[in-house]
Amino acid sequence: LSLRVNDIQVPMSHIRSLASLIWVIASGSGALAQPSNDEPCAAIQIAVLPACSPLASTNVDATDSPQLPLPGCANYSGADVWFSFTAPADGVATITMYPGTLIDGGMAVYGAVDCESPFGLLACDDDAGPGQMPLLEFSTLLPGNTYWVRTFGYGNNTGTFTICATGTPPVPTGDCAYSLDLYDSFGDGWNGAEVSLSVNGGPASSYTCVASTASIAFGLDLDDVLSVTYTAGTLNNENSFAIRHLPTGPVAYYSGTDPEEGTVFTLVNTCIPASFEPADCIYHVPICSDTSITIPGAGTGSAVDLTPGNQGCMAAGERQGAWLSFRTATSGTLGFTLTPQIQPTDIDFALWGPSAGIVCPPSTQPVRCSWAALAGATGLLASATDVSEAAGGDRFVDTLHVLADEQYVLYVDNFSSNGLAVDLTFQLTDGLTLGCEELIVDLAASSNTTLVNVPVDFTDLSTGDPFFWAWHFPGATDEHAFEQDPTNITYALPGCYDVELTAISGAGEGSISRICEVEVSTSTAIEPHDKNRYFVRYDDGSLVVTGHGGNASAYLFDAGGRMIDGFAIRSVRSIHPCTTYGPGIYTLTVADAEGVFTDRFCILP
Repeated sequence: LSLRVNDIQVPMSHIRSLASLIWVIASGSGALAQPSNDEPCAAIQIAVLPACSPLASTNVDATDSPQLPLPGCANYSGADVWFSFTAPADGVATITMYPGTLIDGGMAVYGAVDCESPFGLLACDDDAGPGQMPLLEFSTLLPGNTYWVRTFGYGNNTGTFTICATGTPPVPTGDCAYSLDLYDSFGDGWNGAEVSLSVNGGPASSYTCVASTASIAFGLDLDDVLSVTYTAGTLNNENSFAIRHLPTGPVAYYSGTDPEEGTVFTLVNTCIPASFEPADCIYHVPICSDTSITIPGAGTGSAVDLTPGNQGCMAAGERQGAWLSFRTATSGTLGFTLTPQIQPTDIDFALWGPSAGIVCPPSTQPVRCSWAALAGATGLLASATDVSEAAGGDRFVDTLHVLADEQYVLYVDNFSSNGLAVDLTFQLTDGLTLGCEELIVDLAASSNTTLVNVPVDFTDLSTGDPFFWAWHFPGATDEHAFEQDPTNITYALPGCYDVELTAISGAGEGSISRICEVEVSTSTAIEPHDKNRYFVRYDDGSLVVTGHGGNASAYLFDAGGRMIDGFAIRSVRSIHPCTTYGPGIYTLTVADAEGVFTDRFCILP
């Protein structure tokens, strides 16, 4: 439940914060001293840690820092306090403010040689964090450099808050990784509540939330059994938690608010998520006709897809929404209607495009947007004249003229947050048709032939915008990989090895299996004329010679240099039985029109 006033939403969960803020204003603050970190040179150092370790602070009775560049956001009017942090080795850091009695804050980050040098403004944010608090993400900071963080209230508001800096968490051990995400809607911690994780019936590890959010990464091996237990605390209705797959973030389990006590979830780990809810743009569902959209009950998803740089009229950011995509097959005029299946429900939407491919999150402002406060159907309507509308709009904006082979991304948001379904009906006129996107799975190896312990890299060649990959390399040192393009795959024994890839996109799941994709040899090479033209491997009584497919003559010599056999090569792969040869070292010479190739192989006892 929330209140929308002049395009600003105030969630009802903030009532306690508002009451506390009113008490602070009424009681006065003149008796309090200035905060110790009122100026940049007194900035409090915060560590960049894998998980949030919130530091309590206040800007009550803080003064302005007029000598520095203005933040440029959040209606800055003074009353700032300062923090600093050192950029980690990978240059990645996220700075987050959490509400206390200050429920609407702003934050700016500056670079400088030291606190008395000229400051350069890097970024400023108003509402990208929890509630109406700021969040700034950086990925290209200079390692070891110090950065200064200016925190303040929107429009000179003052109060208490917490702040933390998080970096790249360590990669958990195991075949695949998960995250336990803890949420507190009020931001004051769980007050005794805990989530406990146990693997294969072993000792449980317990975790709690001390502010608004907390995340704990952990790894599981294939076929591990994870058991999740919840213990309630006070103010349990503010708590919720989720189990997510890493690195792509699909939700394996979401508790909802006011979680049940006891063992609430059990997972037998396969490393492949059971489902991907389209609450994050990366999991957008491609559509090419009328459809029913299920709004995920877990809310905003795992990624911050909407920011002031791309959200357009969507002033509340993400609430409960689903991401869709579509491609135009021909040109024409695009219209559509979004109708909630249960009334009254307030549906908002934003449409981005055109683009040559899907961009997630969107990098531009939307071309059509409606954030009307009225419940009921919404969409693109030919009789509408506006292209974007705020809370006072009538729910409909103008249709869009499109060209053939353009990509569009549509975000449908349920402002009412009741997690219900919405029917999407297209109105395609002036010859417009939509194309259907299919997932076609394909792969390639950097080399189809290699030696023992010499790595091979693999590339995903799938089309259809997949967002999850599960590779299987039977017989390899590491048999499983879950990145798009795995590297350094090695084999400890000679042989002919298959490769399997399963990919998942919003259009579905597909797989491919390549038989004998990689041939591995133990040969110690005598330098050949062209060592890439032929590959020699002894495999279970046969000599396997893989080449370019031209005509060639092969000669076999024993360790004493005597020729003991000869045969012709007429195909890419030639298999020559050699069960009559005893154990030892042998040399094979292949002569063709391009020269002579020589390699050595072993037959073990």
